Amino acid sequence: MSVFPEDWPRLKEVFEGARQLPPGERPAYLTAMCSDNQALRQEVESLLASLDRAQLFLTTTAVFNAASLFY
Repeated sequence: MSVFPEDWPRLKEVFEGARQLPPGERPAYLTAMCSDNQALRQEVESLLASLDRAQLFLTTTAVFNAASLFY
């Protein structure tokens, strides 16, 4: 499933709303905002997961990241 280009404004709207919520509140928000559009929900969830990984990476030290490569 993929989101069509004409759905990108909606994708941005839902993603921006979801990213401002605590992680525990996101599933209910996505259910309400995406209704039966599973492609939209999956894309927003994927973007949120990428954002969370990026934030985790940016908050850990370089030494810790380098050490994790060897252990």
